[in-house]
Amino acid sequence: LLFFLFQNNNLKESTQGSDERNIPELSEKQLAHNRKKEAERIRTWNMRISQLKRFKEQHGHINIPSYDARQYEKLRAWISLQRRYYRFKESGAKSSPLTQANIDELSDLGFD
Repeated sequence: LLFFLFQNNNLKESTQGSDERNIPELSEKQLAHNRKKEAERIRTWNMRISQLKRFKEQHGHINIPSYDARQYEKLRAWISLQRRYYRFKESGAKSSPLTQANIDELSDLGFD
């Protein structure tokens, strides 16, 4: 019984005020996660926009046909996602990660 009382006391002491102490740490972790996520989004954007530019140089348009689905599967999915993000942005939703610079870059390629 003494062992359990001692353990319970130690637990109370170790967790007292833990919420206040851990808030900055959690916030730092969240900020680091957000920075990593944003860096990944930018890396993916740069990779896919480069692929789209190459496709346009080769084919003269950016409408990837469905019969090339395997070859351009990820690019097609990315394009579909950008169209969805654009519609969200146009409707006034704040959930679109597209920036005006992204929209301008897509428009310059003839994106609709």
